[in-house]
Amino acid sequence: MAVRALFIFFFLFSGARSFAEVRWNESPLWRSAQVLPQGQHRWSARVGEQTIKNRYDQQGETVPLGGEYTQKWSWGDLVNAQTDKKGQDEIVQYMKRKNISSSEEAASSGFGIERDETNFDFSWAYGMTSRWMFGFYVPFSRITTKVRSEVSVDARAAEGFKSISAQNQEDHKDIEQTVREMVRNEVARQGFREIPAERTQWIWGDVSLLNQFLLSASPDSRWSLQQVLRMPTSRNPSLSDFAMASRDEGQIDVGLSSFYERNFGPTLGILGLGYVNQWKGPVRVTEFDAQGSRLPGDKEVDRDLGDVWWAGIESRWSLSSSVRLSGAYRYFHKDADRWKSGVPALVTTGKQEAHLARMVVSYAFSGAEKHFDIEKKWLLNFQLQSDLAGVNSDRFTSGALELQTYF
Repeated sequence: MAVRALFIFFFLFSGARSFAEVRWNESPLWRSAQVLPQGQHRWSARVGEQTIKNRYDQQGETVPLGGEYTQKWSWGDLVNAQTDKKGQDEIVQYMKRKNISSSEEAASSGFGIERDETNFDFSWAYGMTSRWMFGFYVPFSRITTKVRSEVSVDARAAEGFKSISAQNQEDHKDIEQTVREMVRNEVARQGFREIPAERTQWIWGDVSLLNQFLLSASPDSRWSLQQVLRMPTSRNPSLSDFAMASRDEGQIDVGLSSFYERNFGPTLGILGLGYVNQWKGPVRVTEFDAQGSRLPGDKEVDRDLGDVWWAGIESRWSLSSSVRLSGAYRYFHKDADRWKSGVPALVTTGKQEAHLARMVVSYAFSGAEKHFDIEKKWLLNFQLQSDLAGVNSDRFTSGALELQTYF
């Protein structure tokens, strides 16, 4: 415990940027071995947008975002779902006439899920000495999740329910209505809350502290170490939220990154390596009584998030004194999460991988001033980022606009 306490104390004064899961959000300032000159301030504000409809599964294949909730329903399930004896007898008689066994598939169900994200972040950095800069990063997001229930019915099942309904004088549930009720009951049994048709959330993320030390420098090359501390300022996530957007937030993360860069005339090449250790933290889940009824409120269980390893390369080309273009690639690997008992079975806990590419166009406004290495200028960055491949990760393309001021 004493060692861990010292570790926390050290990183409180030498922390840096941390990205749990497979998220890659940092500004160009923190993807380079360069540090700000002593006395230089930099403020940054960025807004980005992305829509997520698909993800990569355990085998790296592209599947719909709601693919993990797909379920098959047998004729026996339809019989058991009937609330009255007459309804059960009618379906059983139809199965006998058509020679249908109770194990044969009658329908399948699933969900079409789409997530729209507008991400905002603010950051500040300051050159404390000629070799050390530090700062902070504050993210928050507006996330709209749209959920569409999808039911596919076997032809014989559709015919059977239609004929049964026609024979009855009273109203009779059609098969799609029956399947949708079974889906709702199954989702509730697994510990999820009610399925939303559309839900918009404002999420305040974990605040990060950043530090970077320039270890060596020459006219053509630089090498820096960047340290990580991410504070659990975000609310602990709830596994009871259906189609939740997991960001691995709500616990302390610490880590270390290394950046080496070299100049090749107007081109700058950057190599980066990093590791993030994610500590244990609580999540909220729904509780049930002995009869299987859901209890009000949530309980908290521990989760141990997998550690993150990453490696990347980047090139920056100065097209003129005002315009710069950069291209970057980064690979992420996140170890499998570990949970205590009592979490919903549908929670994905396997390892994650992501191959991401990024293009950034930077424009420096004219009239920049410089006094004793301290610049006064405005910089505009347009960023486009997309995934190339992955495992258990979202598939997306995002765009972002960032405004920086140096003074």
